[in-house]
Amino acid sequence: MNRRGLACVAVIWLGIVLVGCGDDDVTTAPTLVDVPETVAMGVIPQPLSDAPTLPPPPPAPTTEPTSTTTSAAPVSEGPLEGPVGQIVSGDRILLVGDSILASAAPRDGSQLCDALELFGWQAEIDARSDADIDFGSEVLEARLTPEDEDEAGWDVVVLSFGSDVDAADADAVEEFGTALEALVDRVAPRPVLLYTLADEDGGKAAINDTIRALPELHPNVLLVEFADAGDDGVAVLEDDGRTLTDDGTKRFSIRTAAAIGEAPGDDDGACLPSRYQD
Repeated sequence: MNRRGLACVAVIWLGIVLVGCGDDDVTTAPTLVDVPETVAMGVIPQPLSDAPTLPPPPPAPTTEPTSTTTSAAPVSEGPLEGPVGQIVSGDRILLVGDSILASAAPRDGSQLCDALELFGWQAEIDARSDADIDFGSEVLEARLTPEDEDEAGWDVVVLSFGSDVDAADADAVEEFGTALEALVDRVAPRPVLLYTLADEDGGKAAINDTIRALPELHPNVLLVEFADAGDDGVAVLEDDGRTLTDDGTKRFSIRTAAAIGEAPGDDDGACLPSRYQD
């Protein structure tokens, strides 16, 4: 089976269908979990569960890549829209995060990494439980620039932080926002995915508002709404509020897949070794 066929298997497993995945009469696939009716990509929520395709691609980039190892993000007046695979020229994606991403890392289950691999991405997930935003700076310092001339750079970066921030502490939230914005600037001009936090009791509104403000200020940011992931009553977080349940991991994978889409080119994807673990 070629990569496109494998990608379609992944999408069917996730409960969505890519453009061109199969015969013309293929419109839907069975889902393993109830998928919310919309997944917000950028500014406007894009239909997912009731649609036969992923969200439409954004306009073509208006800038040339700034180096031979990464793809430049398009310059636009508004937030970036997915799928990101339509606007980059390479297939390497670096995912960095705290407890939420750590619970979706291969060591705790392979759904997210398997989906990215079958979509053709070379994916490295560097996440650590109970890590604060400084961990993101540490990882980017070590991994954003290739270690040697033979290592390719990263085309897309995912940042999943905020679950360990005290939303009731206004100073802590402000410091988090400043630090996250610094990471976004550091990643630019590469596209960067940010996630709002699942908010079952409304206690994380201040953190989510801080995250939602960044796409308007940074056109290389694609915001993936995860705050409403459990609005239908399905628990997406464990009791600690910082670890994804099995259903939460599936929904996190679905929304990530919708935002990323298929990697450019025809090369096979891979789950790369993590340089950081708990």
